[in-house]
Amino acid sequence: MNQRKQNCEGKESLESLKIIQILTGLGDGGGVSNAAMAIDNMLKQKGYDAVIYNQRLTTQSVSDPLFSGDNIVIYHLALTVDPMLRYLKCRKILAFQNITDPRLFRERGLDELRMQAAIGLCDVEETPQYFDAAITFSAYSRDVLLQKGWRADRVFVLPILMRWEQFHHAPDAGVLQRYQDGRTNILFTGRIFPSKRQEDVIRAFAAYRQYDATARLFLVGKVASEHYYQRLLRLAKSLHVAQDVIFPGHVRFSEYLAYYQVADVFLCMSLHEGFCIPLVEAMYFRLPIVALARTAVPDTLGGCGVLVDTAEPETVAAAMHRLLSDPEERKRILDGEAARLQELQADTLEGQYLDVLRKCKAIMKQEPLKYEETQDVMEIPLPNGWGDGTPVVIYGMGAAGNRLLDMLRSDARVRVVALCDQGMGGKGRQMHGLAIELPSEVLPCVRDAEYIISIQNRAIVVQVALMLHDAGISSNHIHIYDEMGEKVI
Repeated sequence: MNQRKQNCEGKESLESLKIIQILTGLGDGGGVSNAAMAIDNMLKQKGYDAVIYNQRLTTQSVSDPLFSGDNIVIYHLALTVDPMLRYLKCRKILAFQNITDPRLFRERGLDELRMQAAIGLCDVEETPQYFDAAITFSAYSRDVLLQKGWRADRVFVLPILMRWEQFHHAPDAGVLQRYQDGRTNILFTGRIFPSKRQEDVIRAFAAYRQYDATARLFLVGKVASEHYYQRLLRLAKSLHVAQDVIFPGHVRFSEYLAYYQVADVFLCMSLHEGFCIPLVEAMYFRLPIVALARTAVPDTLGGCGVLVDTAEPETVAAAMHRLLSDPEERKRILDGEAARLQELQADTLEGQYLDVLRKCKAIMKQEPLKYEETQDVMEIPLPNGWGDGTPVVIYGMGAAGNRLLDMLRSDARVRVVALCDQGMGGKGRQMHGLAIELPSEVLPCVRDAEYIISIQNRAIVVQVALMLHDAGISSNHIHIYDEMGEKVI
């Protein structure tokens, strides 16, 4: 790791710096993008020069003036680390959203995501080498970083900023009319995914029906695992509650607001959260909360709500029954949530955010820039014999594949004819004018080409190489490159 001394002369205030938040998937409605946009709005309202960089880094990014000197990058990490970060010659703060335990991805169709989570946890161990400081959104996430080698005086805990202005919109009238009918409504919001443990929510709901046979359960969120979703449907049917377990899917925001409006209690059995924004949303809508005390959930609740130490259905159902049948208990819980919500208001947290940024800048002032040189990896070393528009197929359109495509698309020696990705293919996505296709779609059409495998996970690389070999592609035409464009095999 080469280090360069920081120029200690220059502007001292945060106002003199450009603050760049880096993430992908802005606008997807997820927790990472919501957190980044809230920070961006806050900085701009305070007069700071802030921008969101919603794309992958390229080799050209290394020489971009945006990523130079005392400018500060805030990189939001929720899965894997973009390998180009270590080459940026600027100040860097890790915004650690946390990475789901790979063991929670043990569901059909999630093998690649499980491997990526495992890679991400390994990536975290290297982040102290090229990040100056870190922000986490819970004490739980801070402890994860400390276990990965971060120094305690370099890690700061800040609750996620919430943008409440969007919650002032009118809720969907159709949802209100349909479900404000006097029945008890239990709610959980979050993608339909194994780590969210919707199966435990359904089991607790089924147990609660002994208290209220007319109760309903809403599981609002997009289906992120079809196999898991089908398993939930079978579970609800086996417990004889299928007709009252409702999966609205990914809904419009007005509908999202309406489901909170019609709910009587919020039930969270998630096994992994870096913060859990829906808990704060439930506080905003004055919903009493029952939640499993795992990972960041106790941090976010801050002593309010009802925490349970077990997902055992009868225990959880009894906790919900107490809240819904005892007005004094319900009021006590709601008063506690209101007090916690006040602590999480923007006017309370903004000062804390600015104070942490100033502390980070003080750390940066004392230490040299952290980055690695890139001169030897700015061009792809192509095999001998390639040239005059050699057709190339790139397999794997993650960070490494994006980087390879960016470097190859203007190289006259090759002609990129197809992009393959098992996860993204067949969904209408494009990069640089080329559709991302499934391997089954490309192989029958493209035979006389060179195949570049750009995936960073070793196990998947082996699987892809074997798949190509079994399809009749000679090993002489299969090439494996690492994340910086270096030929491995």
